[in-house]
Amino acid sequence: INPAANPDGTYNGGNSTVSSATRSNSNGYDLNRNFPSPNLTSPSGMNESEIQAMIAFAEDHHFVFSSNLHGGAEVVNYPWDSWYSSTKTHPDHNWLDHVSHNYADSVHIYSPAGYMNGWDNGVTHGADWYLVDGSRQDHMCWFQHCREITLELSNTKLLDVENLPAHWNYNRSAFLGFIEEMLYGFNGIVTDEATGDPLD
Repeated sequence: INPAANPDGTYNGGNSTVSSATRSNSNGYDLNRNFPSPNLTSPSGMNESEIQAMIAFAEDHHFVFSSNLHGGAEVVNYPWDSWYSSTKTHPDHNWLDHVSHNYADSVHIYSPAGYMNGWDNGVTHGADWYLVDGSRQDHMCWFQHCREITLELSNTKLLDVENLPAHWNYNRSAFLGFIEEMLYGFNGIVTDEATGDPLD
């Protein structure tokens, strides 16, 4: 769990407040538009130290499924951000759509009417919502061979502290179900036939 991928932007107004938070880090880069992009022939991004650290961490741990959390909307967003669904879909498009709908459906059980019910009942394909180049979601899927979705948890960008427990209760069961998805499907270790060593 990485609680703040953009500490400079989060604490732009000082170490004890998030009231002046910005999307950009101290160098003026929006870190969720700064990852190497699968949409370019030579990857852009990886310039900012926060991006380099996140990529190094991902490469060291070989994640298979992940999410990044945002405020500003209420929707489960799945790849690709870089291409409209009419142009290109993820090889696991159907699975990502299924997992995303499971998340939103679970949220609807525990939240008040109207929460996370826009788009396709709380779910959207990234670029069909809006086209983005350099997102972490696309980078993790394309370059790290991970499947990542973006969870937008509140229409309010900076949710007041007193609203956090309620939003946790709306999403708790869905989070646990999201984690449980890792227990399904094929798993194991692929080894070198000659040495028996696991392959990278």
